[in-house]
Parts: sequence; structure tokens; C-alpha cells
Amino acid sequence: MRLLATWQVFFTLFFWVASSTLDSQHDCADDFDNTVLMQTTLAFTRDRDLEPSHEHDHANTAELHRDASLGNHADSNSIMETAVQSMSTTIGALEHKVHQDPSGSWDEQAFTLSSFRTTIVDQLQVFLDNEHDQDQAEFINRAQQHSSCGGNRRWEAGGDVATAAAELARWRAKHQACRSSERAWRTYKTTAISPPSCASESDISTSHVVLAAHVTLAAFVGAAQTRAQAYDLTDPAGTRECPLDQEQFEDHFCAWRAAHFYACAASQDCIAQTGLTALRHELLIRSGNRRSLWRTLEILLCRVGHLLGSMDGDAETEVPDFNTTDNCSDILEDQTKFVLDLTIPTIPECNDHIAVGGTTSILVAPSMVDAAMCTQFREANYGAVHGWDQAQHVIPSACETTCPAISYTTWVVPAACSNEPEDCRFYNHHRDACGLYDTASFIAEDACCACGGGAIAPAPAPDCTCQVTDYNGDLPPLNTKGPPETHTTMDQWVTTTIEGISSLIVTKLTGSGACTLRVATGTAGAGVMAHVYGEGEHPYPLTTGNDNIGSVRLECAPVPDCTCQVTDSIGHLPPLDTQGPLEYHTTMDQWVTTRGGISSLIVTKLTGSGACTVRVATGTAGEGAMPHVYGEGEHPYPMTTGNDNIGSMRVECAAE
Repeated sequence: MRLLATWQVFFTLFFWVASSTLDSQHDCADDFDNTVLMQTTLAFTRDRDLEPSHEHDHANTAELHRDASLGNHADSNSIMETAVQSMSTTIGALEHKVHQDPSGSWDEQAFTLSSFRTTIVDQLQVFLDNEHDQDQAEFINRAQQHSSCGGNRRWEAGGDVATAAAELARWRAKHQACRSSERAWRTYKTTAISPPSCASESDISTSHVVLAAHVTLAAFVGAAQTRAQAYDLTDPAGTRECPLDQEQFEDHFCAWRAAHFYACAASQDCIAQTGLTALRHELLIRSGNRRSLWRTLEILLCRVGHLLGSMDGDAETEVPDFNTTDNCSDILEDQTKFVLDLTIPTIPECNDHIAVGGTTSILVAPSMVDAAMCTQFREANYGAVHGWDQAQHVIPSACETTCPAISYTTWVVPAACSNEPEDCRFYNHHRDACGLYDTASFIAEDACCACGGGAIAPAPAPDCTCQVTDYNGDLPPLNTKGPPETHTTMDQWVTTTIEGISSLIVTKLTGSGACTLRVATGTAGAGVMAHVYGEGEHPYPLTTGNDNIGSVRLECAPVPDCTCQVTDSIGHLPPLDTQGPLEYHTTMDQWVTTRGGISSLIVTKLTGSGACTVRVATGTAGEGAMPHVYGEGEHPYPMTTGNDNIGSMRVECAAE
């Protein structure tokens, strides 16, 4: 039963109540008009897609669909409560009238009350039952969306988080074995070169007796050999200096930390957008309201039944029957009615970014620049909780790497994105996983807008008229050195008449799109320069130089609207040695502080139209910005702007 049908019932009951109130001073048969009751029944059974009547100016006349907001549900319940309360008042008026003057025939009222009881049982109560079922179905559907937020595949065997955790455990064991062997070797070395072990011939003079110091030394030699062999056999096999293994462990910790962080942040973002907790709260209120309404309807049925029981057609007995008090108000609310299963599914635990099954916050990371952070990391990873013992291991006193900064940005599916397969729902939040779970029949970067693919509706072609105003001197109100020159010709090279152009204003006059201006040193576009001027003021001195413009060309370009990603490496680009994990940035139009030592970049467009560009600066917040702008694509070592000198970067979307 859709809310649309009930909406019409509310209107019918409302007008019936109004009629009964106006006519309360008349015969009660008018209060229970059979025609009105017939309209009530028809309202439940007529075409469910029929629009409600607009003859009466009421506050809520729009069609109510099952997918309407919870606020509309609240409105319908409020109207129903008002209607039911009015029914109770009207029945009370009838009860009062029969007590005042029970004489005469009540057959017509009995027939009307019987029809009224049928309407409550077969229509209003059925509506509440159906609404309960629909609420349960809505919660189940939303709960399924909630469950998919966790991206369980990422924590399952073969998932990127699980794989990163396995690699972390592998290198944790390798590094720990190295430090254990190192402790045994140091003990052996110290003992071997100490005076007690350096015996003379006289110290070894008794047959069959081994010098005590050499017994100790032999034990240390055996321990050193055993631990060295154990270290060599620990996967990955081989031996080398322990700081190198420590660096590998810490690099893999950074990789696991990033994968876990992004998976958790994506899950939390999806959960917030799904809104299951808020829905549960609203549905609990609605189920309570339904129980209350059900009790009220049961009381109304009881009162109607009492009246009908009194109207037995025997004039001699009706008077005492009418004077019998009913016990309808004793009916209690049935707490077992309309109970919803609102269990919120559990997903991998991410509170405070605590590792699943562990106690280490992944926000604690190794750092070679933050001593306090490094200390916290070493205490958490090189202590007793992971089996480290000062007597058995050489405990690292410093960190060997620095984890890159990580952050998560919510991505909203563009309205232009259409016809995505269901699998893309996962990537709308887990964008960092694009390409990790491709199959022979599904390629995320082809199918999903979040991964740079999908069926994005083409943007409308730009259509604008523009104007360029150029000056020989500065822009107004400074000294323009004479009157300006104005051009509005589109898509053609126009020879300028002012010699010595030193400032410009580009203005959009009409239409959609972005006005751009290209300039050349000669006529008809000869000697065109690479820089393109956008809308706005371009004061002296001009980027392309002064006194050197011979012709200009106005064009209308699409308004840039894209999301971009820059991937940086402190070494080479993959598959060469990146010298540690990669770092990703997707923040648009803001200077973002970077890690030190960046030596190569990849600029990628994720969505939209326009060209992704990256500006870099030597300092933070854009201080020391360099003139070179990196475009989309790979920018390997050595970089145009130099290496190890980038302090911040800014990702922008420019007109193509």
C-alpha cells in the first residue's frame, strides 16, 4: 500500500471530521454519511498512481512515494494522528447523543458504524502493517549499502591491505632476525677480543681441560653461528647490514599504513553518506508512532463495537445498553507490534585507525625529521609487544625512513556520470584502489568515473563572445599612455594598431565558456607565443613581454572542470627504484606541503574536462614558486625544476 492512497484517505477523513463537527447539533446520521465512507474506501482501492485532488488548498498535497524523505513520512503520520483524534472526538459526540436521547431507531447509524469499522480494519490498519514492512525493506536495502562500504575484499586474502600487512610481517621478521644475529655477533666479537680469551701456552697446560673463557667463547660462537644461519634463512633469504632491513621494514610499514588508512577513510566516508545510523533512529521513532496509532485504532474499534453492541434493534433494551460503560481505555499498547530488525552490520574496525586485530595506531609512523614521532614508533614496534628484548636484540636508536603524509578527500559522483556498473559503487569511495581488483571483464579505469573512466556526458560546446582591451601603458587608473584598443573578433588573428602593448583586459561579453587570448609577435599569428591569457586583468609587465605584440586571437574554450592527482617519488618513477613508497595528492587549487627529496612526478587527470597542471615551490604555501608548470603525464628524474627542492605543490585544472 503506497502512501499516495493513504494520503487521499486522510483528506477524506479530514473533510468527514469537519462535516461532523459542523453538523454536531443535527441528527447524528449526518455525522456518518455513507457517501463519505464509500469515498474513504474507494480512496484505498482506486488507481495508486492517481494524483491527489487539488480542489482544496492544504499544506501537503504533493504525491508521497515510498522513496520520499522521512520528513514526508512524519507529515503523513501527523495527518493520520489528527484524523484519528478527530474520529475519536466524533465518536464521543455520538456517544454523548445516545446517552442524552437513546429513543428512536439507530439502524442507519449502526450500518454506518459497521462500515466505518470495516474501513479501520481493512484499510487503516493494513496501511500501518504495510508501512512497517516497507520500513523494514528500506533498512535492509540501506544496510546492504552500508555493508559494502567496508570494502571487505581489501582485508581479505589477496586484498591490498591484507597483502601490505603480510609484506609488513615478512620484513618485520627479517629485520628482527637480523638484529638478533647482530646482538649475538657483537657478544661474540667482544668476548673474542677481550683479555680472558687471549690465552698463553701456560694458560692451556692441563690435558683434557678447556679454558673456562674459551668455553664461554665457544658458546658465543655457537650462538652467533646459529642466529646468523636463522637470519640467512628468514624470508627473504640472504644477509646484509641491519639498517637496510630496518629501512625495508619501515618502508613497508608506510605502505601498509597508507593502504589501511585509505581503506578506513573510504569506509567511514561511505558510511557517513549511506546514513544508516540516522535512518535507524528515524525508523525507531516511526515504529513507536505506529504502535501508538495502532492502540488508538484498537480503542476506536472497541468504542465502535460497544456502540454497535448497544444498537441491537430492541427498543426496550437499547436504553440500558447505551448506559453501560465500556472499558476501551484499558487497552494497552502492544510492545510486540511493529518491531523492526535494525541491526547495523559490522565492518572491519577502523576507529582511530587501529589495525584490525592489533593495538598499534597506524597514525604513529617512522620519521627521520620528527624525533618525537620516531620515538613513539620505535617504542610501539621495537618493544616487548613484538618480542624484542634488549638482551637478545640490538634495538634501533633511530628511524631509517619517513612516511609520506596521507589524506582522504571525499569524491562526489558527477551528475554527468551515467550508466556505471554496480561494481563502481566501491570505487566511488575507495578511489586509491582503482586498478587493484580488475578482472578480464571489468577494468575500473574504463568503467568507473571515480577511476577516470565511465560514461561522462560530454560538456556542451563553449559558445561565448569576448573582448580584449589593450593599452600602451598601465591599466586604468594608472597611466595608460593614450586611449585603449578594443577587439571582439572571435577565432581569427587580428593585427593590432597600438604599438607597444604593455597591459590587457580580457572580458566575456555573452554565453558560456571561458574567454582566452593568444598573442603573436607578427601579423596573422606569425611568431605565436605559448602563453595563453585568460579572463581578467593582465597588468604591466605582461608575461609574454612588452611592446612585442603584433596580432591577437580571441577564442572561447570550455570551462575547465576536472579532478587531478599528482604522484611523486623521491627516486625514479616505477618500475625503476622509487627509493620508498609513492606519495599521492588530489587536493585542487591549494598549495600542499610535500615531503622532501622529490625527484620525479606523474600528473594524472581523474575526472572532468580541462588539463591538469602542477606548480611547484621551494618553500611551503607556495613560497618560492617556480615559473615552470608541469602538465599531464610522467616527469622523470631529473626534473626540469631541479631535484630535492620541492617544498609545496599546487594542482590546478586549466583550459585545454
